[in-house]
Amino acid sequence: MAKMERFVEENHFDTISFLFNNCYFYGKYGICGTRGWVSIGDGTEDEKVQFREVQRLEVSIKAALDAGLEPVVFLHYPPVYGLNSNYDILDVLYRYGIKKCFYGHIHGYSQKNAITGMHDGVEYIMISSDYLKFAPYRVM
Repeated sequence: MAKMERFVEENHFDTISFLFNNCYFYGKYGICGTRGWVSIGDGTEDEKVQFREVQRLEVSIKAALDAGLEPVVFLHYPPVYGLNSNYDILDVLYRYGIKKCFYGHIHGYSQKNAITGMHDGVEYIMISSDYLKFAPYRVM
C-alpha cells in the first residue's frame, strides 16, 4: 500500500484512492472489497494469502456497517466459479448478509463458467472489461 500511495503522490495523481482495509461511502452504500484469492496449490503461502484476504474483506465490510451503510463487495477473483468456491470468502459474504458482489479476473473463453446473477442469496455481477465489451457498467 505504501508503495502504491508513494507512486500516485510522486506522479501527482490526486484523484486515485485505494480500497484497502476500509470502505468508501456512496449514498447509503459502503463500497467494500479486497483482491480475494484462488488457491492454486496446497502450500502454506496460499493459506497465508487466503487468510489475509478474508481478514481484509471482513474489516472493509465492518467499516461500512459501523458507518450505518449497506456493504456492496468488489473482488478481483470471483468467490464462485463454475463448480469451485472459495468457502472462506463466501462465509464472510453470508455472515454479513452481502446482497451484491462484483468481480473481475475472468477473461475470454473462461467466461463461460462464470457465475452471474443470484446464487445462494447473493447477486454476482462480473465486470471484467472484455466481458463488458469495454463499455462502462453503471454499478449503482
